[in-house]
Amino acid sequence: MVGTMSFSNSGRTTTSLLCIAFAVFFTSSIRSKSAHQHNWEDREVFERPIGQSPSVDSPFAQFSNFNYRKVSETPIYKSRSATNVHMTAAHAAPQGLTHRESKFGNWIQKLQRGFQPEDVAEVLKQQRDVDLCFDIFLWASQQKRYKHNHLTYHVMIQKFASAAKFKKVDILVNEILAGACDGSEALFNTVLYIYIEARKLEKAINVYRHMRKTSDCKPSLRTYNILLSALVDKCTNSYVSHLYMRNIRALFKQMVAANVAPDIFTLNTMIKGYSKSLRLNDALRIFHQMELYCCPPNAHTFNYLIRGLCLQSRTDNAMHIYQDMIGRGFVPSDMVYNSLVNSLSFSGELQRATKVLHEMIEKGSVPDFITYKTLVDGLCKEGKREQAKQLLHEFRKKDLALDGFSDRKLLNHLQLWNETVDAKNSKVS
Repeated sequence: MVGTMSFSNSGRTTTSLLCIAFAVFFTSSIRSKSAHQHNWEDREVFERPIGQSPSVDSPFAQFSNFNYRKVSETPIYKSRSATNVHMTAAHAAPQGLTHRESKFGNWIQKLQRGFQPEDVAEVLKQQRDVDLCFDIFLWASQQKRYKHNHLTYHVMIQKFASAAKFKKVDILVNEILAGACDGSEALFNTVLYIYIEARKLEKAINVYRHMRKTSDCKPSLRTYNILLSALVDKCTNSYVSHLYMRNIRALFKQMVAANVAPDIFTLNTMIKGYSKSLRLNDALRIFHQMELYCCPPNAHTFNYLIRGLCLQSRTDNAMHIYQDMIGRGFVPSDMVYNSLVNSLSFSGELQRATKVLHEMIEKGSVPDFITYKTLVDGLCKEGKREQAKQLLHEFRKKDLALDGFSDRKLLNHLQLWNETVDAKNSKVS
């Protein structure tokens, strides 16, 4: 009896220990599983297989505090029947949902069963709230047998860019470059334009390099024009322009090597860059090769050349290009006219400067104060003060003078010249 009770007590003790061990094991397994899930969530963006959409709980969704499960588990949003689609907003707001969750539910009701990326892209375009747009984007990525393509990524990137949320743009672009979807030329060109407008040129160059490596999204003419224009706009002075022209020239060579024929915008961009960097011989070389590319020069071509030649005081070349421009029926811009008159005045070619000034006025352009002042200074230096005074009176009679303040300032400047010359003559005598 004692032995039996001892065995019974021993059995109960063993059973209790087994139960305790099982409970400890079960609790530890749950904690380890939870910890494993958190570790996976922290690594998901970087270790997710290429082409797999991110989960709602991933750091990709860190910008949204949206309760997707709460909405999806609400009975009214589980059904996609026509009755639920046309329900009013009052009936489509189940209890326990926030206004944003209710609004989200109303939008996803517009997506019928078996929806495609084209349908999602259309819904995203109609949505003005960027955050809610991103919620729809993430929700769609969780649906079975669905995967985002370049259309949905394109719309979402444009939405974030318009809201100046460039960190989110970077996340989406990195997803695309990692292979989350097949890219398209329009998508990559949009990304290039967004990065350039945001002054993120290095990221734009990385996207361009990715395009060159792809087989179906090679850089197009528009791609090269976007990049060339961005690089030329970086040329703020002759020194900086000289540094950037190396990259611009290399990019143009890559374009020609890829059998992408330049257009008039491309060639004008190159001429503009060379003119800014004062490499006018290279600019003139492209100018004379434009006919070979079947791209006759336009007004912008001549404006860039004349202005660059005037900066180098190459007045003979500038006047030759100017005559060619007039002969083709183009009218120089006000800036080019002013640059030409100033350059001729500084070079002492006052007769030609006065002639160009009259032609400028006949074409409807208005000289600025600097142009008048430069020409007056040139005439006064040559001892032609009366001619300068007569020229100003002639312009005033034709209502071609500047505003009252500038006109008085110009007359005072001429009077100062007269007093200075008279003082010098009195000292000599």
